[in-house]
Amino acid sequence: MMLTICGFNTTTAYNGSLALEKARTFRPEIILLDIGLPDMDGYELASTIRRECGLAATIFIAISARKPDARAPHAREARFDHYLVKPVDLDLLLRLLSKQGP
Repeated sequence: MMLTICGFNTTTAYNGSLALEKARTFRPEIILLDIGLPDMDGYELASTIRRECGLAATIFIAISARKPDARAPHAREARFDHYLVKPVDLDLLLRLLSKQGP
């Protein structure tokens, strides 16, 4: 809701399958992606979206309760542009998003 109030056009998915479906139709410029989804992890989903949806220019921002392990193969393959740890600093998130424009 906060991002909508700030002028961003948003959509929400509560699991990986729905997020993949929405990425195909919504064609987002930025994806905020929780790493811990109920049906697949965020690394797998990011890799699948990049591979299957033709969203090479999309900015991916990971959101997780844990700090990233950049040495993990799935982390490198997913190629997140930014990685934020919960609770997310709203000012930092808005700065990252403002670089892309609403």
